[in-house]
Amino acid sequence: MAATDYDAIVANADKLPDAAILPDKASAKLMGISIWTLRRNNPVPPIKISQRRTGRRLGDIRKLAPAAA
Repeated sequence: MAATDYDAIVANADKLPDAAILPDKASAKLMGISIWTLRRNNPVPPIKISQRRTGRRLGDIRKLAPAAA
């Protein structure tokens, strides 16, 4: 399995559409919080990507913190 480059996802977030679903690790990096804080406080509704992975909609992250994305 290839490793996902979350730094590249965060770096290119401004080029992605609002409908893009970012994995939780990339979402947490983009918001500047830990993945545990993201899951515990749940500032953006989670979306199931697969059975074991969840993500967040980029448009929701942008509404929460416009300067972050």
